[in-house]
This record gives sequence, structure tokens and C-alpha cells, in this order.
Amino acid sequence: MKLNPIQVKARALIKDPSSKFILLKGGTGGGKTFEALDCVVDRAVAAPGSRHICFRSTSIDARSKLFEDTFRSLLEAKFPVSDGSSAWEYFRDKGAITLNPMSFKIEGSTILFSGLDEGDLDRILGPGYATILIDEVSEIEKYKTIGTLRTRLRQKVMTRDETELRLKFIMACNPPSERHWTYQAFKLGLNPNTGAPHSKPGEWQWIHLDGKENIENLAEGYLDDLNDLDRISYQRFVVGDWYSDVENPMFHSEDIAATRLPGRSVEDCHDLIRIEVAVDPAVSTNAGSDETGIVVVGRDDNNHGYVLADLSGKWQPHEWGEISVKAYHDWKANTIVAEKNQGGNLVKSNLRTVDPSIPVKLIHASVGKEIRAEGASTAYKQQRIHHCGEFKKLEGQLLDFETGLNRRRKGSPDRLDALVHGLNSILLGEPKKVRSMARAPISGFWRTN
Repeated sequence: MKLNPIQVKARALIKDPSSKFILLKGGTGGGKTFEALDCVVDRAVAAPGSRHICFRSTSIDARSKLFEDTFRSLLEAKFPVSDGSSAWEYFRDKGAITLNPMSFKIEGSTILFSGLDEGDLDRILGPGYATILIDEVSEIEKYKTIGTLRTRLRQKVMTRDETELRLKFIMACNPPSERHWTYQAFKLGLNPNTGAPHSKPGEWQWIHLDGKENIENLAEGYLDDLNDLDRISYQRFVVGDWYSDVENPMFHSEDIAATRLPGRSVEDCHDLIRIEVAVDPAVSTNAGSDETGIVVVGRDDNNHGYVLADLSGKWQPHEWGEISVKAYHDWKANTIVAEKNQGGNLVKSNLRTVDPSIPVKLIHASVGKEIRAEGASTAYKQQRIHHCGEFKKLEGQLLDFETGLNRRRKGSPDRLDALVHGLNSILLGEPKKVRSMARAPISGFWRTN
């Protein structure tokens, strides 16, 4: 069985002792699944008594597309029968292939096939495996599933040359949107749970398999017929790369990830010269109303901005007033900033009902949301904004935001609005001093007068 050049590179990556989590990505027809299954069979042969499991998102797809289609094609190519008959039927006759459960036995090793929609995943996973493969991993929406499967990647087994078989978690897909956890985990090198870099980054590796490299195994004209796909489908199934599902994005995940810092408490903020709580209240309080954006931001001497907390939610006026005032005191902020023409006087009145001494700075937003966000967008592109921790809902609104956004379709980005108010206030021009700050540090911060 002859491999194309990129499949040879993919095999080398899987065999690399340093790699443990491997993503084979690319456009359709690149031979990703075929090569992944081929490596699983080779690993089963190399380590007698080893166990391996291959998944699709559903049992139906695991049977029809993975087991009875691609895996069957692999066996026919890998183990040609001398009389020209079917290798699949040969193995079935020998009892090496079973349909319920879907399995293949070779050299004392077992390869199982299953869907991730099975009711009792713990029963399916059993004692542990030396290899776990997920085909079309883009269909797995929650990274939590990967965490569950990782607990079963634990079989200790020796190869024929008496070396321990390295554990491998192999995944294959046509890359989905940049919002998918695969983009974070492989492209950005971040733990999707925490947003922090992987503790062992060298274990996470990916390789691109191009359909053009596998042209000999595709029907004539197959790739040419895909040239008229829409932008997103072309990016995914022909180019084979992660795509942005926003036409004109103002914020990019790479810029957020590049400068992300661990979470901060007020004791960690002694290097910030100003902290503000930005509020963007919802205009109504019914069940279908928007959220009230409440975001805490800071600035250092280098004019870098820091996103310290996102306390946004669907709050009643007394609730967001109390939350905002508490954030002001908790973070030892300089002021609370809010938009004047979004019920600004009512905002001030609501906050001072909670604390009459609270300093409130009202800003007048005379331009549209896109123009207001331009300064923040530029600061992100310059990598001058640091997210102190991961703020999934806020970051989701940032990545959704685009020029000409249909507000009625997507709703008001209140978390983003609050963030923009805060960043514009602390970064664009010297803000007025609302509280005097003595430079003598107390408990890691400055004493307030």
C-alpha cells in the first residue's frame, strides 16, 4: 500500500515519541481518516494484546462511515488476498471482525469502533486503551468529552521489540470555526478549559493534509467541482483550515490569546495606575431583555489595558447597582463609568442609591458602536490589551462583532459595550482624577484618600 508524501509525514508525526495529541486536519479527500486508521492497525500489530478504540460522534456514523466504509477500504488495501477476494470477508470468516460490537482483532490486539452518543460511555471505555482515535472531531462541541476520554488513555503495553508503546490520542477533521476548541488546543496551543498554555505544549501537534496530495485516489474532477462553494465551505473543505464565521471581524482570537495573563486579584494589581468599572445597563428588565454589561478594566504606565473581571448578566436595576458598587470597592477602582445617553442620570442615581459617595463618570457616546469600538480594536491588534483569565461570553461577543452587524439578529453585545466604554475611558486620553491616590503601598495596592 503506497502512501502519498504528506501521509508519510503524518505517520512520522504520529510515531514521534514527543507527540501525544495529534490532529490530522485538511480539506476533503486528503486521506486523513485512512492514514489515522492505518496507524492504529500498525500499532495493534506492533504491540500484541494492546487495545485501541475509534470514535465518530454518533453510532450510525461510526458504523456506516468509519467501520464499514473507510476501515473496510483500508483492510482491502492493506491486506490483499491472493485470490483477489475480499479481505473484509476473509477476516469475517476467521472471526477477526465482529459487527456487534464493532471490532477487529489482529495479533492478539483489539480495535473497537463506537459512537460517542452511546448512553453508557464508561462501559464502552472499559479499562483503558493505548490509542484513542476520533474521526471528524469537529463534531465534538465540548472539550469536556476529550477530558473524559483522556482518562482512559492509559494502557501500559510492550511492543515486540520490548519497548513500551507510547500512548496516542489521534484526531482528524475538516477544520471548523475558529471558535471550536480544536483551534485553541492545536493552533493557539492553549488549554480550552483555562485559556492558559498547555503544560506540555510539545505533546500537542497538528499536520495539514491537502487533497491535492491525494489526487491519485480521488475521482477525476472531484476537487475542481468544489471551487464554487461558499466562502466558509471552501475554506473548510477545500483549503482545509479553520475559518472565521464573521465576514468583517473587528477582534481576533489570536490577539486575545497572544497576551492573555493568569487571573488577577486586587493584590496582584499594584502595577496598575488606574482601575475603572464600566457599566452598560439593559434598557428593560423583562424576560427577553438584554444583559447589563459590567466589566472591570485597568491600565498600566505603558498604556496597556487589562480586562480584570466580567460581572455581566441579566440583572434587575438594584442587582446591577449592587454588583457594580461591590466591584468598585473590591477592586479599589477609581470610578464607575457609564454611557450618559443610555439613561446616564438614572445610572448615576441607581448607583448612588447603593452608595451615595460613589464616583460616577458619565461619557457621551455620539457615534455608532462600530466607530466607538475602533480604538479598542486597534489596541487589541497592537496586543496592548491583556485578558486576565478567560472570559468566554465576553470573548464570544468580541469575536462576533463586525462592521454592519445586524443587532436585531444577534442582539446587543452589552458585555462588549461595557468593555469598550471602559477601555476608551482609561486608554484614550488622560482621565480625570476622581480619587486621589497616595503611592504608599498597602496590601499590594495604593492607599486611597
